[in-house]
Amino acid sequence: LHWSATAPSLPPMPTVNASLADVGVTPSMLADCADLDEEWAAIKRAYFKKVLKTHPDKGGDPAVFRKTQSAFESLRSLYDGASPGFYFASCGDQTAGAAAASVGGPAMDTPSWEFYAEAAAEAVPLYRVERAKSGRSLCKAQGSARHCGAEECIAKDELRVGWLDSESGSYGGWVHLKCWRVPNRVWLGLPDPARISDIAAFTRALLSMGGVLLSGLAALKPDEMRQLARFCSNSANWARRVQLKPLSHTLTSRPACTSPPSAGTAGRSAGGAGAAASASGAVVPSSSSSSLSASRKFVIPRPGKDGPANSLAGKTVVLSGIFPEVGGGTGLSLGKDKVTAMIQAFGGRVTSAISGKTDVLLVGKEPGYAKVSQAQGRGVCLISLEDARQALLGGSLEPVCRLRRTTPVHIEDFSAGWRGNGLA
Repeated sequence: LHWSATAPSLPPMPTVNASLADVGVTPSMLADCADLDEEWAAIKRAYFKKVLKTHPDKGGDPAVFRKTQSAFESLRSLYDGASPGFYFASCGDQTAGAAAASVGGPAMDTPSWEFYAEAAAEAVPLYRVERAKSGRSLCKAQGSARHCGAEECIAKDELRVGWLDSESGSYGGWVHLKCWRVPNRVWLGLPDPARISDIAAFTRALLSMGGVLLSGLAALKPDEMRQLARFCSNSANWARRVQLKPLSHTLTSRPACTSPPSAGTAGRSAGGAGAAASASGAVVPSSSSSSLSASRKFVIPRPGKDGPANSLAGKTVVLSGIFPEVGGGTGLSLGKDKVTAMIQAFGGRVTSAISGKTDVLLVGKEPGYAKVSQAQGRGVCLISLEDARQALLGGSLEPVCRLRRTTPVHIEDFSAGWRGNGLA
């Protein structure tokens, strides 16, 4: 059975704790979560485990399944609209009534068991739908899927769809919406077009995939969401059914290089002793000289609670490297979104390139050699992630930067770049 339709009755004004319990989350599951994204990942794991067990296609209790589905939608609405500092674990008594109401309507549809099994395999949404940010990206559709001219660009603000590159950790391969072949992981969760033609039903089904299979839906306007739903309601736009292998999202930093640096690259690794005397956070051979040791598990500070709000107002920060101790993202983007959000939450500005306005370069594991060199050349202070945390707790970057001008941050290895194209 591809699709069945059910009509749940939502519980009146459920609390967050009640919704968490309905999806199978216990307080201990969230106790060690460092931030909201980790909580959400734990909630999704519990949710998929329960819906796969209680799905009617497998003989599960339909009432329990519907209650689990409704609770998850309530929690999803809270997650999508969460303000800085929101945690599920600390808001258990808050009512989820507004969230539950947002997923109400004529009926909630029940995708097949196969849809949930496929979706459960992925920790990060595989596809992203968004308005094109410029008119410069080429449509990458090929073969019979292409419904545009050769070498045709996607116009600015036109809907485009991309897929997650697990190596770079970002979305790419952008195509026009009209050129997209809807993957079976998506269409398995849609109504059967042969029996259901209501676009609202397809819209609800797509929205239920937000943060699970599809990214970017929350930013779409109502008419854009309807446009997406109309396109997906046409089975002629569906890709054929294939068995897909889940991507690996637990990427770690690459092992350190075993070969010693050449004489001409002494400043590119921890073995470069000559770089230790450089100002503004040059590379040093050992981290034992630092009074700010990195913690094993990084806890993101919260403005107004762990440190003064707006303590980074007027400061410009550039990131380089990966931040596996923070988590979130994949490949060369590992942890960067969370670190960026942390800086912005305290009033700071994050840019992608070193300039005369850059105040600090926040260095993760395996930073880019070019950015580190540019920062040193401009006298920009290099700080570690733990340095940033201490600065946020104390309300100022100045003490950390003073320390780093005399005790430079330690860098073990530089990034090999995407597919080994780095300068180091």
